[in-house]
Amino acid sequence: MVNYENVIVTEITETLTFFAQSVESGSKLESLMSKLHADFQSNPPIAGSYTPKRGDLVAAQFTLDNQWYRAKVERVQGSNATVLYIDYGNKETLPTNRLAALPPAFSSEKPYATEYALALVALPTDNEDKEEALRAFSEDVLNHKVQLNVELKVTGSPNLATLRDPTTKVDFGKQLVAEGLVLAEQRGERKLKELVDQYKAAQEAARVAHLAIWKYGD
Repeated sequence: MVNYENVIVTEITETLTFFAQSVESGSKLESLMSKLHADFQSNPPIAGSYTPKRGDLVAAQFTLDNQWYRAKVERVQGSNATVLYIDYGNKETLPTNRLAALPPAFSSEKPYATEYALALVALPTDNEDKEEALRAFSEDVLNHKVQLNVELKVTGSPNLATLRDPTTKVDFGKQLVAEGLVLAEQRGERKLKELVDQYKAAQEAARVAHLAIWKYGD
């Protein structure tokens, strides 16, 4: 089923998953952030008074702007912790004294950024080719308003989604395949057959034209 949602892509990972926020909930997120920042400005936490554990939902003071954001602790190593900023999708390792307990008023709302996997494509194995593919994908979609459709729900992993340009309707994943930057993924689900066929055709055209990863043929 095709049901496009307007989103902003906020983060891309090196495995070609990405985080997206719904455009519709933008004002709610802004309101939440304003309240959170104001709360921490008027009641600054005592540095070092909080001991984080893996899996904790916390407030973390982001290095670039020193503002506080909601985050999940992914790892604690000594006096440092790696956190995922749940409303944006970016990660950071920072000293544990830049973490604080998240006030209960801010813990009930679900994360505003959702992780997805780009459907029906796979990164090439060569590191330089991989970097080139990620760079091109970032240029196309990062911090842009695009349309997202969930193609396949996956239990225990990010759902598979396609992204397209709201104006030109260009499918960004298929475009990467057509430019020879990524591989078309072979999947057997019946509901994906039409899309799989389109991606395979785009890959074959790129291979015949010796584009990017196909410059030496197969």
